[in-house]
Amino acid sequence: MKKGFPTVVKSPPRPHPRPIRIAFTDVNGVVDPRTVRSFCEHKELQSELSEGNSNADSIPTPKRATTRTGDGLTAYEREREERVRRNEELLTQLRVRETARALAVVAEPTKRARLATKRRAAELAPIEPTRRSARARGAKAKAMEIGEDDQIVDGEEGLEHHLTCDEYCERLGIEPGPKMTSFTGWVEESVRERLGIASSANEAWERNGGGKWSRPAKGQAKDHAKKMLYKNPNAYFYRHTAGEEQINGDWSEDEIKQFVKVATKYGAGDKWGLFASHIPGRVGYQCSAAYRHIMLPRGLLRDDAWRMTMSGEAVWIGKR
Repeated sequence: MKKGFPTVVKSPPRPHPRPIRIAFTDVNGVVDPRTVRSFCEHKELQSELSEGNSNADSIPTPKRATTRTGDGLTAYEREREERVRRNEELLTQLRVRETARALAVVAEPTKRARLATKRRAAELAPIEPTRRSARARGAKAKAMEIGEDDQIVDGEEGLEHHLTCDEYCERLGIEPGPKMTSFTGWVEESVRERLGIASSANEAWERNGGGKWSRPAKGQAKDHAKKMLYKNPNAYFYRHTAGEEQINGDWSEDEIKQFVKVATKYGAGDKWGLFASHIPGRVGYQCSAAYRHIMLPRGLLRDDAWRMTMSGEAVWIGKR
């Protein structure tokens, strides 16, 4: 301890007394919760009213009855006991406690019940079928289709289940039509003269610049075909008509007869743009689709570059 400094003794902090709450009752002796406040708050309110020259006599001063009766209770305590008893009777009539216990049991299932529910849900869950998608497994398709460029597509798996055009016609009892190999004609003569196209493919190519053929960029095939009328009519008529309005929709029987007539004279199976110049109102890709979906399934024409399924679907396998 340093000299010259007085000794300071620290005493423990004194606990603050808990404020007394006073219940103010009305004339009927029923406690109004809005009038319950601490003794200190009540004193402060009285002092504020007195300083404001308010009429203090109009504010009743709460007083707790202290006179005890023969049972040892004051009048206030007896009123409180009576209120408690009435509340208990009301709770019993309304079955509040029984309902609360029942809800607690329902809301809190036992561990065994929870496990049983999970097992039952697992048993009822449907079993998903095994995925058989060849695309998802990265496997090759069993058969391929021909595109607009008439290129051969690899893939012979499953072809043993398909029929040749001859076998297909024999199986269904269809009179087979002529066998096709390729188209050997040129632009329809009246169309060629009207549009001023050269008389042969070599002449048309060399007269209009020649060079080496190249595939147009993706998305530019139609615009590229418009420029090929005189140099490569096959590319032009694959997407455009000879000047007449293009016909869309199902093929009429007259168009089918004209198709078979042209195929019988010049052949069919490739150069669909040149072939379409002989079918007014139709373009090359429409003739290619009609060949696959109408001519071959109906046996009107035969082609060894195609195989047929029993459902009448033509599958391109290429020339063998």
